Amino acid sequence: MGLLEQIAADVAEIKQRLANTPAATQQVAAQPPVDPDAAKRAALEAQLAALNGGAQTTLAPANTAPANVTSDQLMALITPHLDNPSIKDALGGAMRAAGINALPEAQPHQYGDLYTRFQAVIAQHSGGTPQPQQSASII
Repeated sequence: MGLLEQIAADVAEIKQRLANTPAATQQVAAQPPVDPDAAKRAALEAQLAALNGGAQTTLAPANTAPANVTSDQLMALITPHLDNPSIKDALGGAMRAAGINALPEAQPHQYGDLYTRFQAVIAQHSGGTPQPQQSASII
């Protein structure tokens, strides 16, 4: 028997075994998916809570980002707060919790999530809903 025939026979045997064990297949399908980042997220939430004076922080905030967030909108949101070291550290923690090590690494599809995370951090530190600064009127 050649190699291809042996592989085909092995595959057929595996298929037969799976067909004979429907209960096991259903049990596996019924299990909830495993979150591989749960421990990492919990550790980052603990670090973020420590930065927030012990206040518990959830890293999955409600989606309140504007549609089609741009990098300019992200910068407008966070720039007024970067002089505050505790906010800056908390923003970094929220960003790392989203799996992004540095803001330039963020992809456009991640901007909305980052925006809501940053809003939550700023709101916790300032006691209100953050608003990006508007340009001063020259009138």
